[in-house]
Amino acid sequence: MNLLKVEKLNVETTLGKKIINDISFELSSGETVVLLGQSGCGKSVTSMAVQGLLPAGLIKTGGEVSICGKPFEPYMRGGYISMIMQAPATCFDQLFNMRSQFSDILSSNGKDSLCNDAYFCKIISEVELDTPMEILDSYPFQLSGGMLQRLMIALTLALGTKVIIADEPTSDLDISGQAEILKLIKRIRPKDSALLLITHDLSVAENMADRVLVMNNAELVDSFKVNELHDENRNSYTKSLVTSNRGLYQNDWDIDLEGCNAEM
Repeated sequence: MNLLKVEKLNVETTLGKKIINDISFELSSGETVVLLGQSGCGKSVTSMAVQGLLPAGLIKTGGEVSICGKPFEPYMRGGYISMIMQAPATCFDQLFNMRSQFSDILSSNGKDSLCNDAYFCKIISEVELDTPMEILDSYPFQLSGGMLQRLMIALTLALGTKVIIADEPTSDLDISGQAEILKLIKRIRPKDSALLLITHDLSVAENMADRVLVMNNAELVDSFKVNELHDENRNSYTKSLVTSNRGLYQNDWDIDLEGCNAEM
């Protein structure tokens, strides 16, 4: 079943410059699709357009988005689709502790029954953080970037949306932290959900994806199953990424997490 369907999506600046040009793709239940491309090609704008969250100065000029077979409406955010951001420190309110923010986010999405310390501690433990009660009493500025990213993943897990978008979810972390977060996302996301993972790192695509969409200059230029990455008939831009992008990890993330050393 297609959980997310994007058809002929177009986005322009208010001055008429094309930012997204006629993009179409689908995500199925249980599938991880990686949107791969260099910085500035339009990946993040695509993710924001899918959720109806375009910033000022950008407008959607065409295309349709449907989630679980229904045309996208703003009420679907948090109930049908959720997002793991790339800069967690800017996503939480620094003036409120984590307990308050967990409660606000879940209650605003109709999950009041989950707004209790026992459940909060459960999901915090599931993202491999110790001392959950201490974390609930903490403010975002008292927690590390890696901890905040794990808490964002915990909230996504609690929301239970069918579609999850992860936009460069490890960009603020060191190498060992990046590997841990990606493995965590892979392990705990609901098996019947669909994950759209946005990255510029080819090795992340190789380790996470079922399918890969390659984006360049506002357009999708290639689409393939991950095991077809090195096929001879790949688009020339994809081949250039394979040649030039060594990525962060090699040999299936051969990382000594205990010693925090990456074997490059």
